[in-house]
Amino acid sequence: MIRTDGKERRNARIALRSSGPGKKEKMKIAALWIVGTLFAGTVLARVGETPEEAAERYGPPRDSFHGIYSNTIIRVYNKDGIRVEAAYFMNGSGKSVIGEIKYLLPYEIGKSNVVAKTVFTQLLEANAAGQQWELQNNRPATQDYRRDGATATMTPALLTVTLDEYAVLVAAEKARIATQQGERIDRHLKDF
Repeated sequence: MIRTDGKERRNARIALRSSGPGKKEKMKIAALWIVGTLFAGTVLARVGETPEEAAERYGPPRDSFHGIYSNTIIRVYNKDGIRVEAAYFMNGSGKSVIGEIKYLLPYEIGKSNVVAKTVFTQLLEANAAGQQWELQNNRPATQDYRRDGATATMTPALLTVTLDEYAVLVAAEKARIATQQGERIDRHLKDF
């Protein structure tokens, strides 16, 4: 054992204390945790909700545009730094509802896996419609979930929740577009 004088021991203790996250960083993480957990369960729109219900939650959208699929409208919201993209479509009942919703966390929350996972878990529960989500696939950076009538995919900074009815519409639109493109290519090749 090597004996050191008191000054060297004090310097070693200071170095040991400063090797972890600082007080400022710990407070920032705690603040983000509180904001994220309070925000997630109460504020955000959910799949199946109407534009009016979404507007009640956090006001008018920041942006709105036609989606790439027939009869879809995308509305972009931003609440407490979380970007929300809601894809509206006409459901089987003829009502405009959110068919797919994407929650994009700000960098500060997304870089903390614990906080992001907590926020996304609360958002999943908010989109559960009284059902339980079942984990379908647990890859290192992506988790896929399923409940009756919807699917969800969670990555470190993005959660996407999709109604099955909307997924069917998207698949049909993709097939229609591919067919149209194939017909154009066929016509073009006949000209050669």
